[in-house]
Amino acid sequence: MCGTNQAESWDHVPPKTLFPKSGVEHLSLSSPQMANSRGYKLPACRTCNELLKLDEEYIRDRFSIAGSHDSARQIFKEGTRPSYTRLRERLKKVTKLDLILRDLVPITVTSKEGLVLGTAEGIKIDSQRVERVSIKIIKGLYYQNIGERIPDSYKFQIYWNPPNWLPDILEKKTNWVGRFGDFFAYKGITTNSDKFVSIWWLSFYRSLGIIVVVLNPELAIELSKE
Repeated sequence: MCGTNQAESWDHVPPKTLFPKSGVEHLSLSSPQMANSRGYKLPACRTCNELLKLDEEYIRDRFSIAGSHDSARQIFKEGTRPSYTRLRERLKKVTKLDLILRDLVPITVTSKEGLVLGTAEGIKIDSQRVERVSIKIIKGLYYQNIGERIPDSYKFQIYWNPPNWLPDILEKKTNWVGRFGDFFAYKGITTNSDKFVSIWWLSFYRSLGIIVVVLNPELAIELSKE
């Protein structure tokens, strides 16, 4: 993962905390056999393995609450709710449930025509924590599919609401596709000119999507000037 320390453990990419405890059917185009899995197992040092543990749990909690698919509700019941109802957590001065309730906010629901239909409850999400975990997932998926590390000099751009051209590019055929039941799916494509420059689509619980673009250093500098 870091390219520095010796790998001494197996890290799950995407994080296994995003999945049900029983695992899910996994289908990858590079390995068409279905298997029961909770992410790819990739070599990592213990520091990298544990570095984003709290961020990964944070994403599970927020995404399982925000997700609209049954898979999100299953993860909430199996992972999020037990994590804030255990005795050790309830004895804290500020509990995880307190933090979740703090982030709940009312949102206005509108129709496609812009008519106000009412209000619903939403949850605020720390984008920086999501970005950290998303970048780690992309590094792992790239290594899983290509067998190489993305150089540390390359930059990552995260899109929640991507520009119009990104979804069109992702329509292209690619072997970098994987699906773990209804809990996580991904698709990635690379450019012919630079094998590390790539675009990835990540889907969580069939209701939350993120697009990650990997940029070479020169292009990242040019975009930062715009």
